Order: sequence, then structure tokens, then C-alpha cells
Amino acid sequence: MPPQGPRGNSAVIGIPLGCLLVIAITVPEFGGVLIPTMGIVVVAAALFLTPRQTMIVAAAAILTAVGVALATDTNFKPYRIGNVVLASLLGVAASWALDLRVRHLTRAKQTQARVFETVPEGLVVLDKDGRVELANPAMQTFAPGVTEGEPLHRLLGHVLADGSMCAGGCTLDDPGSLQADEPVQLVEDERFLTPDGERWIEYYAARVDDTTTVISLRDVTSIIEAEQDRRTLLEAAARQREQTQLLEALGSPQHMDLPHIPGVELDMWSTTAGPDLPSGGDVIDVSQTPDGRVLILVVDALGSGVLSVRDAWKVLYVSRAHVAAGVPLGQLIARVANTLATEAEPPRASLLAALLDLKTGEVELVTGGHPPALVVHDNGHSHWLEATGRGIGAPKPGSQGMATAHLLPSDSLLLYTDGLVDGTRDLVEGLSNLKASATALRRRPTAGWAKNVMNAVLTPSQARGDASLLLVRLAGPPQQGDA
Repeated sequence: MPPQGPRGNSAVIGIPLGCLLVIAITVPEFGGVLIPTMGIVVVAAALFLTPRQTMIVAAAAILTAVGVALATDTNFKPYRIGNVVLASLLGVAASWALDLRVRHLTRAKQTQARVFETVPEGLVVLDKDGRVELANPAMQTFAPGVTEGEPLHRLLGHVLADGSMCAGGCTLDDPGSLQADEPVQLVEDERFLTPDGERWIEYYAARVDDTTTVISLRDVTSIIEAEQDRRTLLEAAARQREQTQLLEALGSPQHMDLPHIPGVELDMWSTTAGPDLPSGGDVIDVSQTPDGRVLILVVDALGSGVLSVRDAWKVLYVSRAHVAAGVPLGQLIARVANTLATEAEPPRASLLAALLDLKTGEVELVTGGHPPALVVHDNGHSHWLEATGRGIGAPKPGSQGMATAHLLPSDSLLLYTDGLVDGTRDLVEGLSNLKASATALRRRPTAGWAKNVMNAVLTPSQARGDASLLLVRLAGPPQQGDA
């Protein structure tokens, strides 16, 4: 490809050839003194011509010098011709060196132009007044319609890091604030308001010379949004961990320690909704009254998470306080509901309360909105302890009757929350499964019995909610084998 510019213009070769002709005509008048001047013409032509064109001019100069020297009466003919030859060779060498330099600069300029056009970041060259001298195609995403000679800043919806609109005076419209010998400056946490929405950007500014500044703009919106999403996930995980720790501290049944009461054997197991779901408000409490009987309270608050656990514990503490104050068991649920009705947000929960006399084995039980307890006898017979009533927070709460049963050391009393029997969404089926499983496993040792029964009742697909199961047995001789 021929070089561009004056060195590629073929018409230019006529100028040195014309000069040679003029010198050849003038030589006889000066007695051959002008013959070496032809070599100077070749050197001058080398500054503008390609090496091939320079060689043509050099050949013409040498032939002209030889012809003129032979045709005229001149002194020192070899000397004068030799000077022309040497100057011509110098001109050809100079033209060749210049041509290599021009080609190198041309390739470098083309490479820079390609790089400038293909860089994904916005690149713009500004003059000292902040006007665009050159901009790559990527700048259209930041400043649509940007053209040479136009102030850049007014095309940008420039928002500063503090959220205010930039009124001017920043590097983008006043590059004169930078010094040419300063390092490249990075500006972060600023935004552009573009037709496509808000973009978070960072840009680099570098002074090239006294009149030119290069600005590189980079869209970091996706990076910042990804970081914000990461922080949101971390905060959610932290809140989940805190809630789990709080639920454990409040005493989820799975983490409660059953008391040691002489004359009674206890075993409990519970499941939660899952590691990614908040726990519900299941609370089971076993204690001994001053007269020696065992008080059992099972509370199941509506909802999930910390609020439901809070409501369950409110019901539990008020129930224990009323029992300690001597409130009869039949009036307990109504009195608890009446006390909690004064709360700004009254809890809603089911409640089961039972008293077990360790000497006689007599059980008294009341419920409010809670599933019935189950008694399994050693001979394989089983029956429900059903006592009707409405739970805390329901209209007209309280127990409508009291259920009683007589336990022997070989019998089992099962108290549970509704998550154990409503896994299939069929309450009748759930109660049947519980009764059948408890009867089949009635002679298993107390330790681990609740977990075995729960595993038999709940399949993995059903165990999606909170469920708790408490086994109560009178202490007696060791039990042998399975049924």
C-alpha cells in the first residue's frame, strides 16, 4: 500500500526533475560550478518522495551531471560528477530511512485508532476547556450524541458521590485542574443519569500535555449491584442465624432439658420446619407442684419465628402463675385467656394442661383448641383423652370439660402438638397413624421412644412443620421386648 500524504503524491516527482533541467541549462553560464547542486536537489527530494521515486530522481541527476560535464568545458569533471553521485546515494538512503519511519508511525497510528475504537470503556480526549476532541464509540452509552467540539459535561447526568447533581467545576468539564505531571486520578462512587437509567461509574483522568486530557469512563453498575446482593444475602443469613440462636435460647422443645422427677419417666422429641424456615411456637413444660403432682403444659402458638415463640412463652408463664395461685384446672384456660386479653397484641395459641398424681396414677386433663392426648395400655388397648374447649385468642376461650384416666407403670401417656398429626393434611389419618405406631412400639424403652414414634408417624415429605411429642410413664419395673 503506498504511503499517504506528500510522499505518496506522484506529481511531486516533477518538481525535482524540473529543478535538474533548470540547473542543466544554467550550468554552461557558470562553467560547471552548479553541477554538484544536482546532488543537493536529490537530497531535498528525498524528504518528500518515496525511495523508488528518489532513485528515479537520483538516476536523472547523475545522468544529467555526466551529460552536462561532457558537453561543456568544465574543470574537475570527475570531482563534480562524484559529488553528485555521493549526494544522490545519500538522498536515496535518507528517503529509505524516512519511509521506514513513516510506515512505523502509520502502523502505530492505525493500531491506536483500532484500540481506541474497540475499548469497551468510554474514552474521550478533552481540550483545556472541557470540549471533546476525540471520543470512541463506547462514549455513546455515557453521553449519547457526543460530537467533537462539544462540551462533555452537559451531556452527562453527573451525580456526585453524596447524591447531589454536579453543577460543574469537576474534572469532566474543567480538566485544567489537573497537572500534566500528576499521576492518573481515579474517581469512584459517582453516577450518570442516562436514558437507560442510573449507572454507577468510575473514571480515570490523566493530563497528556498543557492542553489535552484523556478521560476513561467505566460502568461498574453490575459490580455494585452484585456487591449489594451479596451484602443482602449475608445480612439475611446473619438474621437467620440470630433468629435460630434466639429460638434456641428461648427454649425450643428440641433443646429443652426435661426435669428429673422421681416416680415418672419422661422422653421428648421435636422437629422444626427446616434450616431455612423459622421455627414455630411449640413449648412443652414439665414441673412438679407443691403437693407432689406433675404439671404438664403444652402450648402451640400460631405463626412462626420469634413472635410465635414469644406468644407461647407468655401463655406458659401465665398458666404456671395461675396454677401456683391455686386456680382449678377446669378454669385454667379461661383465666389465662382473660389475663392475656389485655395485651396490645393478644397471643393466639392452643393449650393443653394435665396433672398427674404419682401416687395413684390419676390424670386430669383440659384442652383449649389442642388435639387430644393418647393413653396406650400395656395390653394393646388405647384411647383418646378428649376434652373440648377453645384456645387462647379465640372467641369464648376455655375448656368445656375435663378428661381423666388412670395410668399403670406399664402404660404410656402421649402429649403432642398438631404438627405430628396434620402432616398429610388429613387429621383423621394422622391420628390413626399416631395411635397405631404408639401401640406397636408401646413396650420399647422410654429413652428414645418419642423419636422412634415420630419417625414412624412422619414420612420425610410430611415432616415440613414443627412437631413435638412427649411421653409420660410412671416409673416401674423394666419392660421387656417389643409387642
